[in-house]
Amino acid sequence: MNELEVLPADLENYVPKPPYSFGGCGVIVGPDRQQIAQIPAVKRRDYILQERIGFEPIIQTPHGLTKAELRIMYLWLGELSPVTTIVRMGRGKMMGMDHNRDMEWVGGSVALYQEA
Repeated sequence: MNELEVLPADLENYVPKPPYSFGGCGVIVGPDRQQIAQIPAVKRRDYILQERIGFEPIIQTPHGLTKAELRIMYLWLGELSPVTTIVRMGRGKMMGMDHNRDMEWVGGSVALYQEA
């Protein structure tokens, strides 16, 4: 973020975040200009400004529709190979249990895949 000359006009569609944050620590979903200004200039080199992805609620649960994010870990051992998955589920602004703790049927799961 320290290299940005001008902030995007549609800042609500972005997420400033520390690249190595854990559990959403330091992430601001849809910030306003005042929230960006509160990040000290010397700390802005430790943040990226990432365009937000909209998640659609498509998984039917006993408590209504839930959004899901599928993450796949790949290894490169001569060729790219998928090795494991995680599915993050939520109804809030962010995925994962910490950000949906007052809701049911959210958190994490696994996914299986079959190579064609």
